[in-house]
Amino acid sequence: MICKYVDGVTSSGKSVVLRKKANELSAKGHNTIIVLPTIDLIREHVCRFETDYTNQRVEPFFTGDDRVDALPSVTLAVKHAIETTMPDEGRIILVTHQTFSRIRAEHCLSEWHVLIDEEMDVFSGEEINLHHSHKFVTDNLKLCPQGPKYGTLKVVDAKAIKKVLDNPEGDEAWKLVNGVCRSLLSPWAVNYTILTSYNALVSEIGSKRKLIVYTIVTHRFAEQYASFTVFCARFTETLHYLMWQSEGVAWERDEELCSQLRIQAHEGYERLKIYYGYEGHFSKKLRNTHPDTFKQFVMKARDIMNGQPFIWLVNKDVKNDCELFRVAGGENIKAKSHGLNKYDHVHHAIVGGAFNKTPGASKFLEDMCNVSAEQQTISGVNQKIYQAVSRTSMRKLALEQDRCWVVPSRSNAEYLSGIFVGSSVLSLGLDQPAEATRGRPPKHGSANERKLRSKLRKKMEREQTSGFIPEIAPEMISVVSIYRGKDGDVNTIESISDFVARFRGTIFPHLYSNRGDCLLMKEKDFIQFLKNQSKTRYMDKHDVPLISPAFWNPLYDGERPRGKHNAICSYGFMIDVDGGEMRPEDLATIVPHLELHCYSTFNNRKDEQRYRVYIPATRPTSNPQYKAITSSLIHAIESNGYTSKKELLAKPRVSANSRLHGIDMSKLGGFSLFYLPCQAENGPKSFFKSFDKPPRMPLDVNDWLENIPYGIEVEDDAEDRPIYYEPATGEINTEQQSAINEAMDWWMAHGTGRKQGYVAISILFSKLCRINLPCSKISNLLYEAASMANSPEDRRKQVRGLMETWKTKRRY
Repeated sequence: MICKYVDGVTSSGKSVVLRKKANELSAKGHNTIIVLPTIDLIREHVCRFETDYTNQRVEPFFTGDDRVDALPSVTLAVKHAIETTMPDEGRIILVTHQTFSRIRAEHCLSEWHVLIDEEMDVFSGEEINLHHSHKFVTDNLKLCPQGPKYGTLKVVDAKAIKKVLDNPEGDEAWKLVNGVCRSLLSPWAVNYTILTSYNALVSEIGSKRKLIVYTIVTHRFAEQYASFTVFCARFTETLHYLMWQSEGVAWERDEELCSQLRIQAHEGYERLKIYYGYEGHFSKKLRNTHPDTFKQFVMKARDIMNGQPFIWLVNKDVKNDCELFRVAGGENIKAKSHGLNKYDHVHHAIVGGAFNKTPGASKFLEDMCNVSAEQQTISGVNQKIYQAVSRTSMRKLALEQDRCWVVPSRSNAEYLSGIFVGSSVLSLGLDQPAEATRGRPPKHGSANERKLRSKLRKKMEREQTSGFIPEIAPEMISVVSIYRGKDGDVNTIESISDFVARFRGTIFPHLYSNRGDCLLMKEKDFIQFLKNQSKTRYMDKHDVPLISPAFWNPLYDGERPRGKHNAICSYGFMIDVDGGEMRPEDLATIVPHLELHCYSTFNNRKDEQRYRVYIPATRPTSNPQYKAITSSLIHAIESNGYTSKKELLAKPRVSANSRLHGIDMSKLGGFSLFYLPCQAENGPKSFFKSFDKPPRMPLDVNDWLENIPYGIEVEDDAEDRPIYYEPATGEINTEQQSAINEAMDWWMAHGTGRKQGYVAISILFSKLCRINLPCSKISNLLYEAASMANSPEDRRKQVRGLMETWKTKRRY
């Protein structure tokens, strides 16, 4: 297919040549559609036709025209005009780009010639946060993979998509996808998506779920017309030219029309100064990350104007707060400024917008359309800046005027200087922002430090969790209920030691549940689980699931299965802060070496913070240990000028200089229940704050127990234990000796090899405990096994830890 273009520079008279061409086609009896970017330009062209071609009748179609508004839509009015036109009538109609894109093949277009002012929008990208409310669109689509990364979306129920597009009820969620639905229904558009992202959306996996649609308008759109000519400055740099060329369109420069332009280049601009702010590329992310630098850019640009009239353009999201709004003589222009002539008396301009595409859209254009990052910068950023500054008096070719234009970056300024021959490029002298580094900030000074820290942490966790292995019998593991995530995945339990190492808490669907599901995952995965959960929205507080740090004996069939008497151990620590004056940042200051994760609750308010705190630990704890440590933590908080509500009411004078910490003092035990993270009822007040950078570490249980403040004791919880195990005494019988031999044989086969000893010695310990042996006998056998291990000294240390912990523990 051959399409033509006229690529003169801005202000070269392309519109004049376009109207002349339309008049010539009409005189020969050919029907013509003139396509313009805005309604203002349609009105301007109508006036120009009336002036230059008095006998030529032209018909504009746009919203606001009485003749058009009599019909349900502009598109229907255009359709009616085309269907009632005779082949040789020589009719000229004027429409906007938006209306033009909705004209269909069934409208008998083969007799119509098209003259387009400025490039078409042949590419668009939509990234919409839909989360759970996506089915009204996705249920009516079929995903067709087009390689390993991208796939196309096909409509399977056009009526349903059309209903969403029409949106008769004015649904807010449906409004978000209006553009997507229109693209899906277009016969000329191919709609792509990212496979992993779309599958995550429909499967509701993960927290950052988006409906991502990249739309390409193919060259088949132009095949339905008699001829197709684009009038656009520097057209060969545009996405329209590049993308259709990659599809096989043979673009042909219309030399006859180009020769009629009044100028072919911008020359003689020695009195033009082009200022720039940023040495590197400018983007929204850079602007938002360094707001002070952007503010400095705006202030210096304002000073360059020196009180003279100027036009300015920034992004919509900062326009209303921009200082340029308050500067006398400043005129804000539209982002789509093509063809505007109303500012041709103004000499100066400030363009501070970031017009680059999103990273996902940019990568798509590279992967699927062969449009490089450099070509995208020229077509999407530099072209828009070029069009904006071309709205000034340069349109009159008044070269004797001094002009000052301010653009974001050096590359933008150099692009313009290459076009406007003779101009000079100058820096505003901004304090340049620090160069951004890729990825998250490093937690460790070096790779060796990271590896050493990880090794020490794993070793500490292994040593400290091993003492709780004999607390849990195999019968418990066989009947325990495991929590299923949103994706339905269930972690398997390889052994008792594996269960103890990965246990993070018990999930309950509601406050009145007696039985819960055990949550098994690594620590980092649990933190991510909490973060993902914090983005979930619930209609009512009581719909929010709860979590407890405790593991309850699933074999217990007595009353109150969720009571503290049935809690075997707890992992991590949780605090409930309801109101008070202690913010998460204040707590982090009080305990500067503890890793903390704070999240808002359903009832969190701006004037009264309500949140929970999760503190990872180095090992599980018993009920008395848990309460002793949480009491020690409260002691540390109150030593820093905070007090409880109870103390404040009981001793108002003593507590007059203290602030209320707001901690729920009834939830200091590991068996307490806490609501999981979620969006606050007033969404903008929600938060999830992690304080986990070095030197912060999980709470070291042994260290805290050794340094409990005076007055806090680790209580004996023997009375609360439903079953008690006392080590056996006396002679070893034949049955026990046989079991001992079997256990030691197992050790020789599975525990003496390299990297086998740690897990195997814990399992051997558990096996010996079940034989009901005297404490001294178990100790001797374990030390005997340790001497045969690959790392005897490490195993002896592990045995000492196991025996010291076990002497004060019960076993089921």
